Amino acid sequence: MPTIKNGSVQDQILSAVQFTQKATVEAVNAWAEAVGALTPAKLVPAFPEGLPKPQDAVKTVFSFAEQVLQAQRQFVDQLFSALEPVTTKQAA
Repeated sequence: MPTIKNGSVQDQILSAVQFTQKATVEAVNAWAEAVGALTPAKLVPAFPEGLPKPQDAVKTVFSFAEQVLQAQRQFVDQLFSALEPVTTKQAA
């Protein structure tokens, strides 16, 4: 039976994602610094009161997504355990 190995392909994908994310953050930072230096403070709208800060909203959403992913993993593990009586039988 083939097995799924952690390693080369996954590492390369993760590395590419991280490289792209870093480049994006650096580009946005450079743009924000350049534009920020040229933009008068009175043209920047105030963040609406009563709304969560964007960073807090992102933390909340990712925390929820982590909980859902963990629940899904537990569900799949339980399904495989439930299937063991059928999947572990040896041919006679």
